[in-house]
Amino acid sequence: MRRPKFVVVGACALFVAAALPVFAQRAKTLDRPWQPVVVDANSFPELHGTPVEHLYLFAYRSQGGVWERIPFQIDEKDSTDFFTFPHNLLFDGFDQLVFMVRDLGDEAPPEAWIDDVESRSHPRFAIEVADGADPAQRAWAYLYVSSTITGPAPTPYVDSWKWAAPDSEWVETSSYAVGFAPSGLIGDVRIKPEGGGSGVHLVDTQKLRIVGYFRYQALSFYLGKGGNPPGNERDFFRRATDSTKVVVGPVRVIVREWVGLVVLGWQLPVGFPLTTYFYPYSVSFGGAIDSVNLPEDVVITLDLVRQSLDLTPQASGMRFYNAYNSEGLVVDGVPDTAVTTVEAPGLNWAMVTGEQGTIVTVTKVPRLGSQQGLYYWDNAAGGSADGTHEYLSGGDTGDGASYGDFGYVFIGETFPVLLSFEFACYFLPAYQSPTVAAALKEWVETGMTVNVQAESYMSGVAAGQADRVPSGWALHQNYPNPFNPRTRLQVELPARASAELQILDGTGRLVRRFRLSGAGGSTQAVEWDGRDEAGAEVPSGVYLAMLRTEGGDLVRKMLLLR
Repeated sequence: MRRPKFVVVGACALFVAAALPVFAQRAKTLDRPWQPVVVDANSFPELHGTPVEHLYLFAYRSQGGVWERIPFQIDEKDSTDFFTFPHNLLFDGFDQLVFMVRDLGDEAPPEAWIDDVESRSHPRFAIEVADGADPAQRAWAYLYVSSTITGPAPTPYVDSWKWAAPDSEWVETSSYAVGFAPSGLIGDVRIKPEGGGSGVHLVDTQKLRIVGYFRYQALSFYLGKGGNPPGNERDFFRRATDSTKVVVGPVRVIVREWVGLVVLGWQLPVGFPLTTYFYPYSVSFGGAIDSVNLPEDVVITLDLVRQSLDLTPQASGMRFYNAYNSEGLVVDGVPDTAVTTVEAPGLNWAMVTGEQGTIVTVTKVPRLGSQQGLYYWDNAAGGSADGTHEYLSGGDTGDGASYGDFGYVFIGETFPVLLSFEFACYFLPAYQSPTVAAALKEWVETGMTVNVQAESYMSGVAAGQADRVPSGWALHQNYPNPFNPRTRLQVELPARASAELQILDGTGRLVRRFRLSGAGGSTQAVEWDGRDEAGAEVPSGVYLAMLRTEGGDLVRKMLLLR
């Protein structure tokens, strides 16, 4: 049997039956349990103006034929292209729909619908999510509209966002807790027992090191040279707390802050916005200082830039891996020799794993300077692999020790500034294989595709009646479809039969009727000119052609686009 055809209108597809088909069940095969899905609201133009509180997301479980409400959230962007909170309460083109791949389900047959009467008067939206590299790997969610759905809401992933102190903040999900330093960078990570970790304090601090030259108006000096300390996350960057904007929902938290430069204790009018996305199993960063965007009176040239994640002594016993250190290095505070090769430019993965949990970073490494490499330093006595600790007060930032401190370093002679903070950290259960980290990198590279299809409750009912229609009756799909302003339908009637072909709008209201006679048995053509019984033009939209028979109704969907 032929499967349904789909007509794409903008970013959304409308279901148009090619023939009353036999539904072939497709099960969920997409396996990306730690990745979120973000869908732009313009994929649902028919829903614009709908109250957000009337939208519900469900997954269909074919085993048992049950529907399950799944966590989701709708975030709204403002005129500055950042997300605003609270929401304006209406779904519109500024919104994003967010949910997790792990919660998706199987494809639902047309006649399967949630047990809610009001939802049947609205189309539902089938959201098919597929692997960007292998479209056969896919899964589904269904967005319903109703004001009468009841029952408990699904358990949220995000537990809390809070200020732990005036200069720090915490985000806690069901699987991890992350604390942030005054610089706006990571200051603590704990993978909770619920997330497959031990709950111990794993990360000491996220480190930044800058060696080069800085000039602002009449002020100029060297960083990391001539006895001056290098630029670093403790002394050189400071989050402007009054600039913090936060969006909190059941699936993600979004924090946007302005990180300013501090030189010799002076807060300079120079910095960059840092946007951080907290998902149930990962944190993504986006922000950069680019020489092109610096004020004219600011000059920064670089000889070395390093960004790394320094662990705590409680990480002892974990193993470090990346694509070029496949045997792993034990985190124990004893110096190791690591292979420093990286892909530049390109995405690179790195991982530490053990009974404490697993941290995977996926980082976009630019071709910056003349050398780009992995940074790895495991030494309980502290210090650094690049010598940048020599002029730092206290010898280093953080706790002064280095356990499995890993990241990326860029070296050259006076290359232009490009401090990028574009990377993601995944917080996963204990003892993960390096193949998991490599898969996460591939997932980030390939992405996912999302297809949205509007389906009506009536189409499912009509399909269920197909086997009960007596022989000799047929209603063929209209042509052209979509159409403007005219379309034609072929109708087959048995001998001596009479019938009525009705045109209904999307709410089921009668728009036009045609009376038919099957004297001698015949195939008849019915042309509809897009007008109602009074001769007035009807607006663009989905219309139903319904042929009433003794055993049931034959229905075809039509799309009028003026």
